[in-house]
Amino acid sequence: FEVNAIAASRIADEANQKVIVIDYRCMPENPWPTPLRDIEQAINYLCTANDTPCTIDKNNIYLSGICSGAQAAALVVQRKKLSVKIKQLILLNGLYDQSFSQNSHQEKEKVDQMIQRDSCEWWFDYYKISAKESKAAQYSPLFGNFSGFPPTHIITAEHDGFRSDSEALLIKLTE
Repeated sequence: FEVNAIAASRIADEANQKVIVIDYRCMPENPWPTPLRDIEQAINYLCTANDTPCTIDKNNIYLSGICSGAQAAALVVQRKKLSVKIKQLILLNGLYDQSFSQNSHQEKEKVDQMIQRDSCEWWFDYYKISAKESKAAQYSPLFGNFSGFPPTHIITAEHDGFRSDSEALLIKLTE
């Protein structure tokens, strides 16, 4: 949270906009889809409650996420449980295919020393999610419904551990 709050503060200053960092509950301490519900509840509250500490322009909501936050942002938009329309979605190096079936940039991904795909497989064993279930839209945004999806910016690096996912999502959104 602290690192993301610093980045968000800089973005807010440069863009002269309000930036809100949602500190959603993580797994495994909290069951799936608790993080998604936390994000939805925070956005819905901020955009509908009269007693919020700041005013929100409901017609100018951008949702962004980094890594697992990018996956969560894409899933939140697909779930369609928000009280507002997201104007833009900004996704940075997310894991969009939990079945790990995307491998178009596998050689480049191996160079990434920050994150490796195999470090993300633990939660399927933990929650007893089968390989077949891993392709369900509730876990893998790549296999979800993109009707009504907002304009989306996908940011990835040449040697991003999840570049294949980002490239596959770009192709799906373009289609």
